[in-house]
Amino acid sequence: MVTSGISMDKSAQKESLEWIRKESLDPNCVRSLACHGIEEKTEVFKFYKCLTFLWHFNTYPHQSFILLIDEIHRMTKNIQDYLLPYLESEQVMLIGVTTENPIMSIVPAVRSRCQIFEFKALSDQNILTVLKNGDLPSVVRRLREIPYTYIGLANPEQVTQIVVAANQAEKIGMPKATYPLMFATMLMCLSPKSGSFDQVWEQLDQDTQYPGQHPMPRGLRDMHYKHSEEITGGVLIENPFEQPFQIAKQNYMPKGFEGKRYYFAKDNLNEKKLEQQYLKLHKYIYGQDYKK
Repeated sequence: MVTSGISMDKSAQKESLEWIRKESLDPNCVRSLACHGIEEKTEVFKFYKCLTFLWHFNTYPHQSFILLIDEIHRMTKNIQDYLLPYLESEQVMLIGVTTENPIMSIVPAVRSRCQIFEFKALSDQNILTVLKNGDLPSVVRRLREIPYTYIGLANPEQVTQIVVAANQAEKIGMPKATYPLMFATMLMCLSPKSGSFDQVWEQLDQDTQYPGQHPMPRGLRDMHYKHSEEITGGVLIENPFEQPFQIAKQNYMPKGFEGKRYYFAKDNLNEKKLEQQYLKLHKYIYGQDYKK
């Protein structure tokens, strides 16, 4: 899966390309990134993520590959242009997935070498047909996942009820599974929604791109094997069960992210209550409110 783009000019791209070709053969490639400056390292790393697959093609010139690129609209036009010789040689079967209009987001040269398939939302009749054809596991799998994504902390009790109903539907089987499926679907529709998990995950994903720059607190590092203290710098964490309220007042955040707030409640009653707990817990541990 490739979702990243780059912002370097073409001369910088060519220089980085030569570096990547050389370093990608080295098992210590990631460590070599440390030789670059912060800004250069960031761009080279993005570029490396986008183009590593091309080196595999060069290594096996007589093999064909299926290349699946999720969110292909996020690739810059320069990166898309690099795909052209591989598409023209038919060494690559490209499958690009996008929620954007491909006429606007994909460069014409790439688009003209691909077929465009539009996937439309399933109608009620489509879903009924799927169920009648016995594809119950697919429906159940979605019912197990969607509540956590869309309802989440807004109504955790109903999330549990929906998942239990989906599990029951799988056990019962069609046609009687229709009733727990209806129950689960109606609960999902009527429940307040959150979506806060996506926002938290997006920020966490961004902040953990370069873990070497943000080491974990010593108390959270691996300490389970001999000489681990010398290797990881870890120390024993304070036992929270020996502290008031079973909460140890110690740093839990990586270097550089102390005091950073990740969770912001959505506009529903349950999350507003959880948000107050979240803020009080931080103030109790660190002795101060989150940074503005």
